[in-house]
Amino acid sequence: MEKNNQPEAIAYDFDKTLSVYEEGDIDKYGPEFVGPPIQRMIDEVKQAIADGHDVYIFTARVNPGDSYEQALNATKSYLVLADFCLKQLGQLLPITDRKSSKWKRIIDDRADQVIPNTGVRVTELMAAHGADR
Repeated sequence: MEKNNQPEAIAYDFDKTLSVYEEGDIDKYGPEFVGPPIQRMIDEVKQAIADGHDVYIFTARVNPGDSYEQALNATKSYLVLADFCLKQLGQLLPITDRKSSKWKRIIDDRADQVIPNTGVRVTELMAAHGADR
């Protein structure tokens, strides 16, 4: 919760964060491929929802792109992600490819956090103190 006890809006990436994904899985299996859930993250999302946070699924998979085929694949992906939400979380969450200013946190396997207004990456500080990512 935020300091004023208001719920936060939190975005969770899908592949490699909520669901196991190996490079090339979509190329190999198609846009409807979904790996097994990562239970630790599923439990975290469930707790965030129970705590009253607004939770979003954030993934490039649902970007409609510039062609009919890309739009069709985005639609197929959206439908399997919606099904994943229902099965794993018990409810449909908003699914988007667009970053939102209302999100207070983004949980993602690719993000490299920067300390606000400094340009200093958290990984730089970790490395300076002998910590691995």
